Amino acid sequence: MNATFGSTEAPPQESGVAASDFTESRSVQMPCHFLHSYMRNTDFSGREDILSQMDKTLLPDSFQGHQRSPAPRSFVISGLGGVGKTQCALEYAFSRKDSFDAVLWADADTAPKMDESFSQISVALGLELRAKAGDRVVSRNLVMEWLSDPVKGSQVARDDPTTERANWLLIFDNADNPEVLEDFWPNSGPGAILVTSRDPQARRLRSSIGVDLEPLTVQSAAALLRKLSDVDESPDEVDASVRVAKRMGGLPLAITLAAATILRQELLFDEFLDFYEAEPRAADIRPIFLRPENQYQHTLSTVWALDTFQSSAICLLRLLSVLDPDEIDEKIITQDMSTLPAGYPDSNTAFIEARTSLLTSSLVKRNKKSSSLSIHRLSQDFTRLKMSFEMLQEYFVTATRLCMRYWPKPVVAVSYGVKDWPACQAVVPHLLFLRGLCKKEPRLAEDPAVKLDLADLTWRVAWYFTERGSPAEDVEELLVSAHQICESEPSLRLTNTHSQALFSLSAIYGFENSPQLDLKYALLNLDIVKVMGIDPRENQLLGLAYNQVGYAFLCNDNWEEATQNFRNSIQVYSKWVEVTDRNFRPEFPWGGLAMALSEMGKQEEAAEIFLETIRHREKKFGPADTDSIKLGWAMQGLGSVRFKQGRLDESLEAYHKALANYRAISSRRYFRAGQVHVKLGQHYCLRRQFPDADWHYKEALMVFQDRVAYKGECARILHLQAKMHELIGDSVTVTAGLQSRAEVLYKEVVEGGKLSVYGASLDEVDFDKVVAMWAR
Repeated sequence: MNATFGSTEAPPQESGVAASDFTESRSVQMPCHFLHSYMRNTDFSGREDILSQMDKTLLPDSFQGHQRSPAPRSFVISGLGGVGKTQCALEYAFSRKDSFDAVLWADADTAPKMDESFSQISVALGLELRAKAGDRVVSRNLVMEWLSDPVKGSQVARDDPTTERANWLLIFDNADNPEVLEDFWPNSGPGAILVTSRDPQARRLRSSIGVDLEPLTVQSAAALLRKLSDVDESPDEVDASVRVAKRMGGLPLAITLAAATILRQELLFDEFLDFYEAEPRAADIRPIFLRPENQYQHTLSTVWALDTFQSSAICLLRLLSVLDPDEIDEKIITQDMSTLPAGYPDSNTAFIEARTSLLTSSLVKRNKKSSSLSIHRLSQDFTRLKMSFEMLQEYFVTATRLCMRYWPKPVVAVSYGVKDWPACQAVVPHLLFLRGLCKKEPRLAEDPAVKLDLADLTWRVAWYFTERGSPAEDVEELLVSAHQICESEPSLRLTNTHSQALFSLSAIYGFENSPQLDLKYALLNLDIVKVMGIDPRENQLLGLAYNQVGYAFLCNDNWEEATQNFRNSIQVYSKWVEVTDRNFRPEFPWGGLAMALSEMGKQEEAAEIFLETIRHREKKFGPADTDSIKLGWAMQGLGSVRFKQGRLDESLEAYHKALANYRAISSRRYFRAGQVHVKLGQHYCLRRQFPDADWHYKEALMVFQDRVAYKGECARILHLQAKMHELIGDSVTVTAGLQSRAEVLYKEVVEGGKLSVYGASLDEVDFDKVVAMWAR
């Protein structure tokens, strides 16, 4: 944890609230061998020299079990796609697992996949319970903290000098963009890191030792081919296998797929060579496989022998080639199959037949437990290269619409319940993959209808990330992209998609306490919705638009304008409710109205609005409502009102209930939870329960630290900590040090453009200005 912001400790016992309500005593599970669903490849051979090189760097040597360690040892396997990097890493993990207390596997192609892997690792180690592992940032931090100081057993013994430390091996697979690793690379700890990547520059990571993995030697490749093809070791077969191995250039994936073709078509090795030589297609994919000095004379077109597959199998392969390769949920690609491209399986039976054809040829793999498919990236590259642009565009469009169709459609716009998260997560990697394809070839989305689908998916994924607790700055890029897509196409400017992207963008700027940008996009959205002329009884967009303008005016401290816009929103929603759900209550405009009234001194009126929302949700979802954060939001608002009224016990109780709701839904690093921790810290300072106050301030810093958008919150918390130490009577050095760091951050926020005035003498009023009004 950044020393600027202190450290996280176990919470002291609080009045009426058990410490276990906030943290749990974790005990790490040892040994822990987390390798996803991978199994050991019993056909692996020919890389003994590489494994020995890895041993010299990665195996624990004179590891001292009770001492902390400097930077982890690291080794990078780089090389072209299909050369066997992942298989080497898997063999090393399985063959050397007894040398490590923990072997941990992370999919490293994108940051979201790394987040998901670290979340799973956190659960596997026992750092989090599966039911409570929701916030990816929290999971990552827990794993990173443990890797740097890997205590065996109970974590409460961390400071005991006799506590034994574990040695670990962390594997980053498919790190083709090495920059993704920066936020996940442990700076210290008694462990080793193994990286696989197509990018040879990955070997420069932290001065890592590594190797550029070459194709197998001819003899090793021939031996692998004979083993996979299940032939004897007669001299004739050995000679023929050598000839095939030479033609395949020793590429393990090519050897594997050639063996599958030989078995499926019952060919002799020499018959396979004849088939290969007779293929008339040009050598159009040679650069993918080998560097110029090692190129052989033929392509690998016939290794896959796609023309021998049924049309339905080829069409399925084409669709898989434009989706994220690692986990393709079959439910996504089997929706309404009769509407998919000509030749695609049109029934479940046809789909199973096509899938079986690809499985038996080793072109795809299937995870039966999750009913998902995976495909090698090299197979994707090859498949896309064999498609005309028109065909590639057709499948790009198909994949985009399938993802859009699978995405949950909540009754209330921009609101996903916890129950929707698995379906959302199944789509997220594919949207990111499709965006990557589109960046390389923008013409894929030249049709306005396709642009609309991409923009729609993009803002939905961004809002899902927000609900999962992702930092606002990470979401902002997606929303700006969705907005720009709609602005670039006149026919898309006045659409529901553009409106919801603008709504979400305004909300994010509000969360970041960027009041001018918040109001800019809120008003732009309202103008667009008004021009659209939507009947309020059929669409929520006008209600949403007025609501967001209300919150934008709250951020700009304009209570009267906020009040009017919230009342407009509630009035619009009342018309929508009449024809949809009479039990629906628009909690956010009601909550915003209550906040505005509270700022104008109308505390009883504000309190009654929050209480009515709480009663409504408890009636609909029960007292332990975990459907969404709306109960917590109302409790947080009630806590603020009761505090202003001097009803401190009721305020404290409301804040604790808000925190419990936030932690149940979005877990520990949710920004609203951080705001509530600050309020609880202030409460306990008033009660002179300083250990409790200190713990809550530190928890709040844990939420906001290292997040650029929340420097203001960090500055304010450090200021409050300084005031607390002053009340305790601590030395001037401690108090002044905290206040100095607070003022440095304050100045960064002000000079960053969020505020126009920088006071010479800073007090609590100044620090309140650099946080959103609902956090004050």
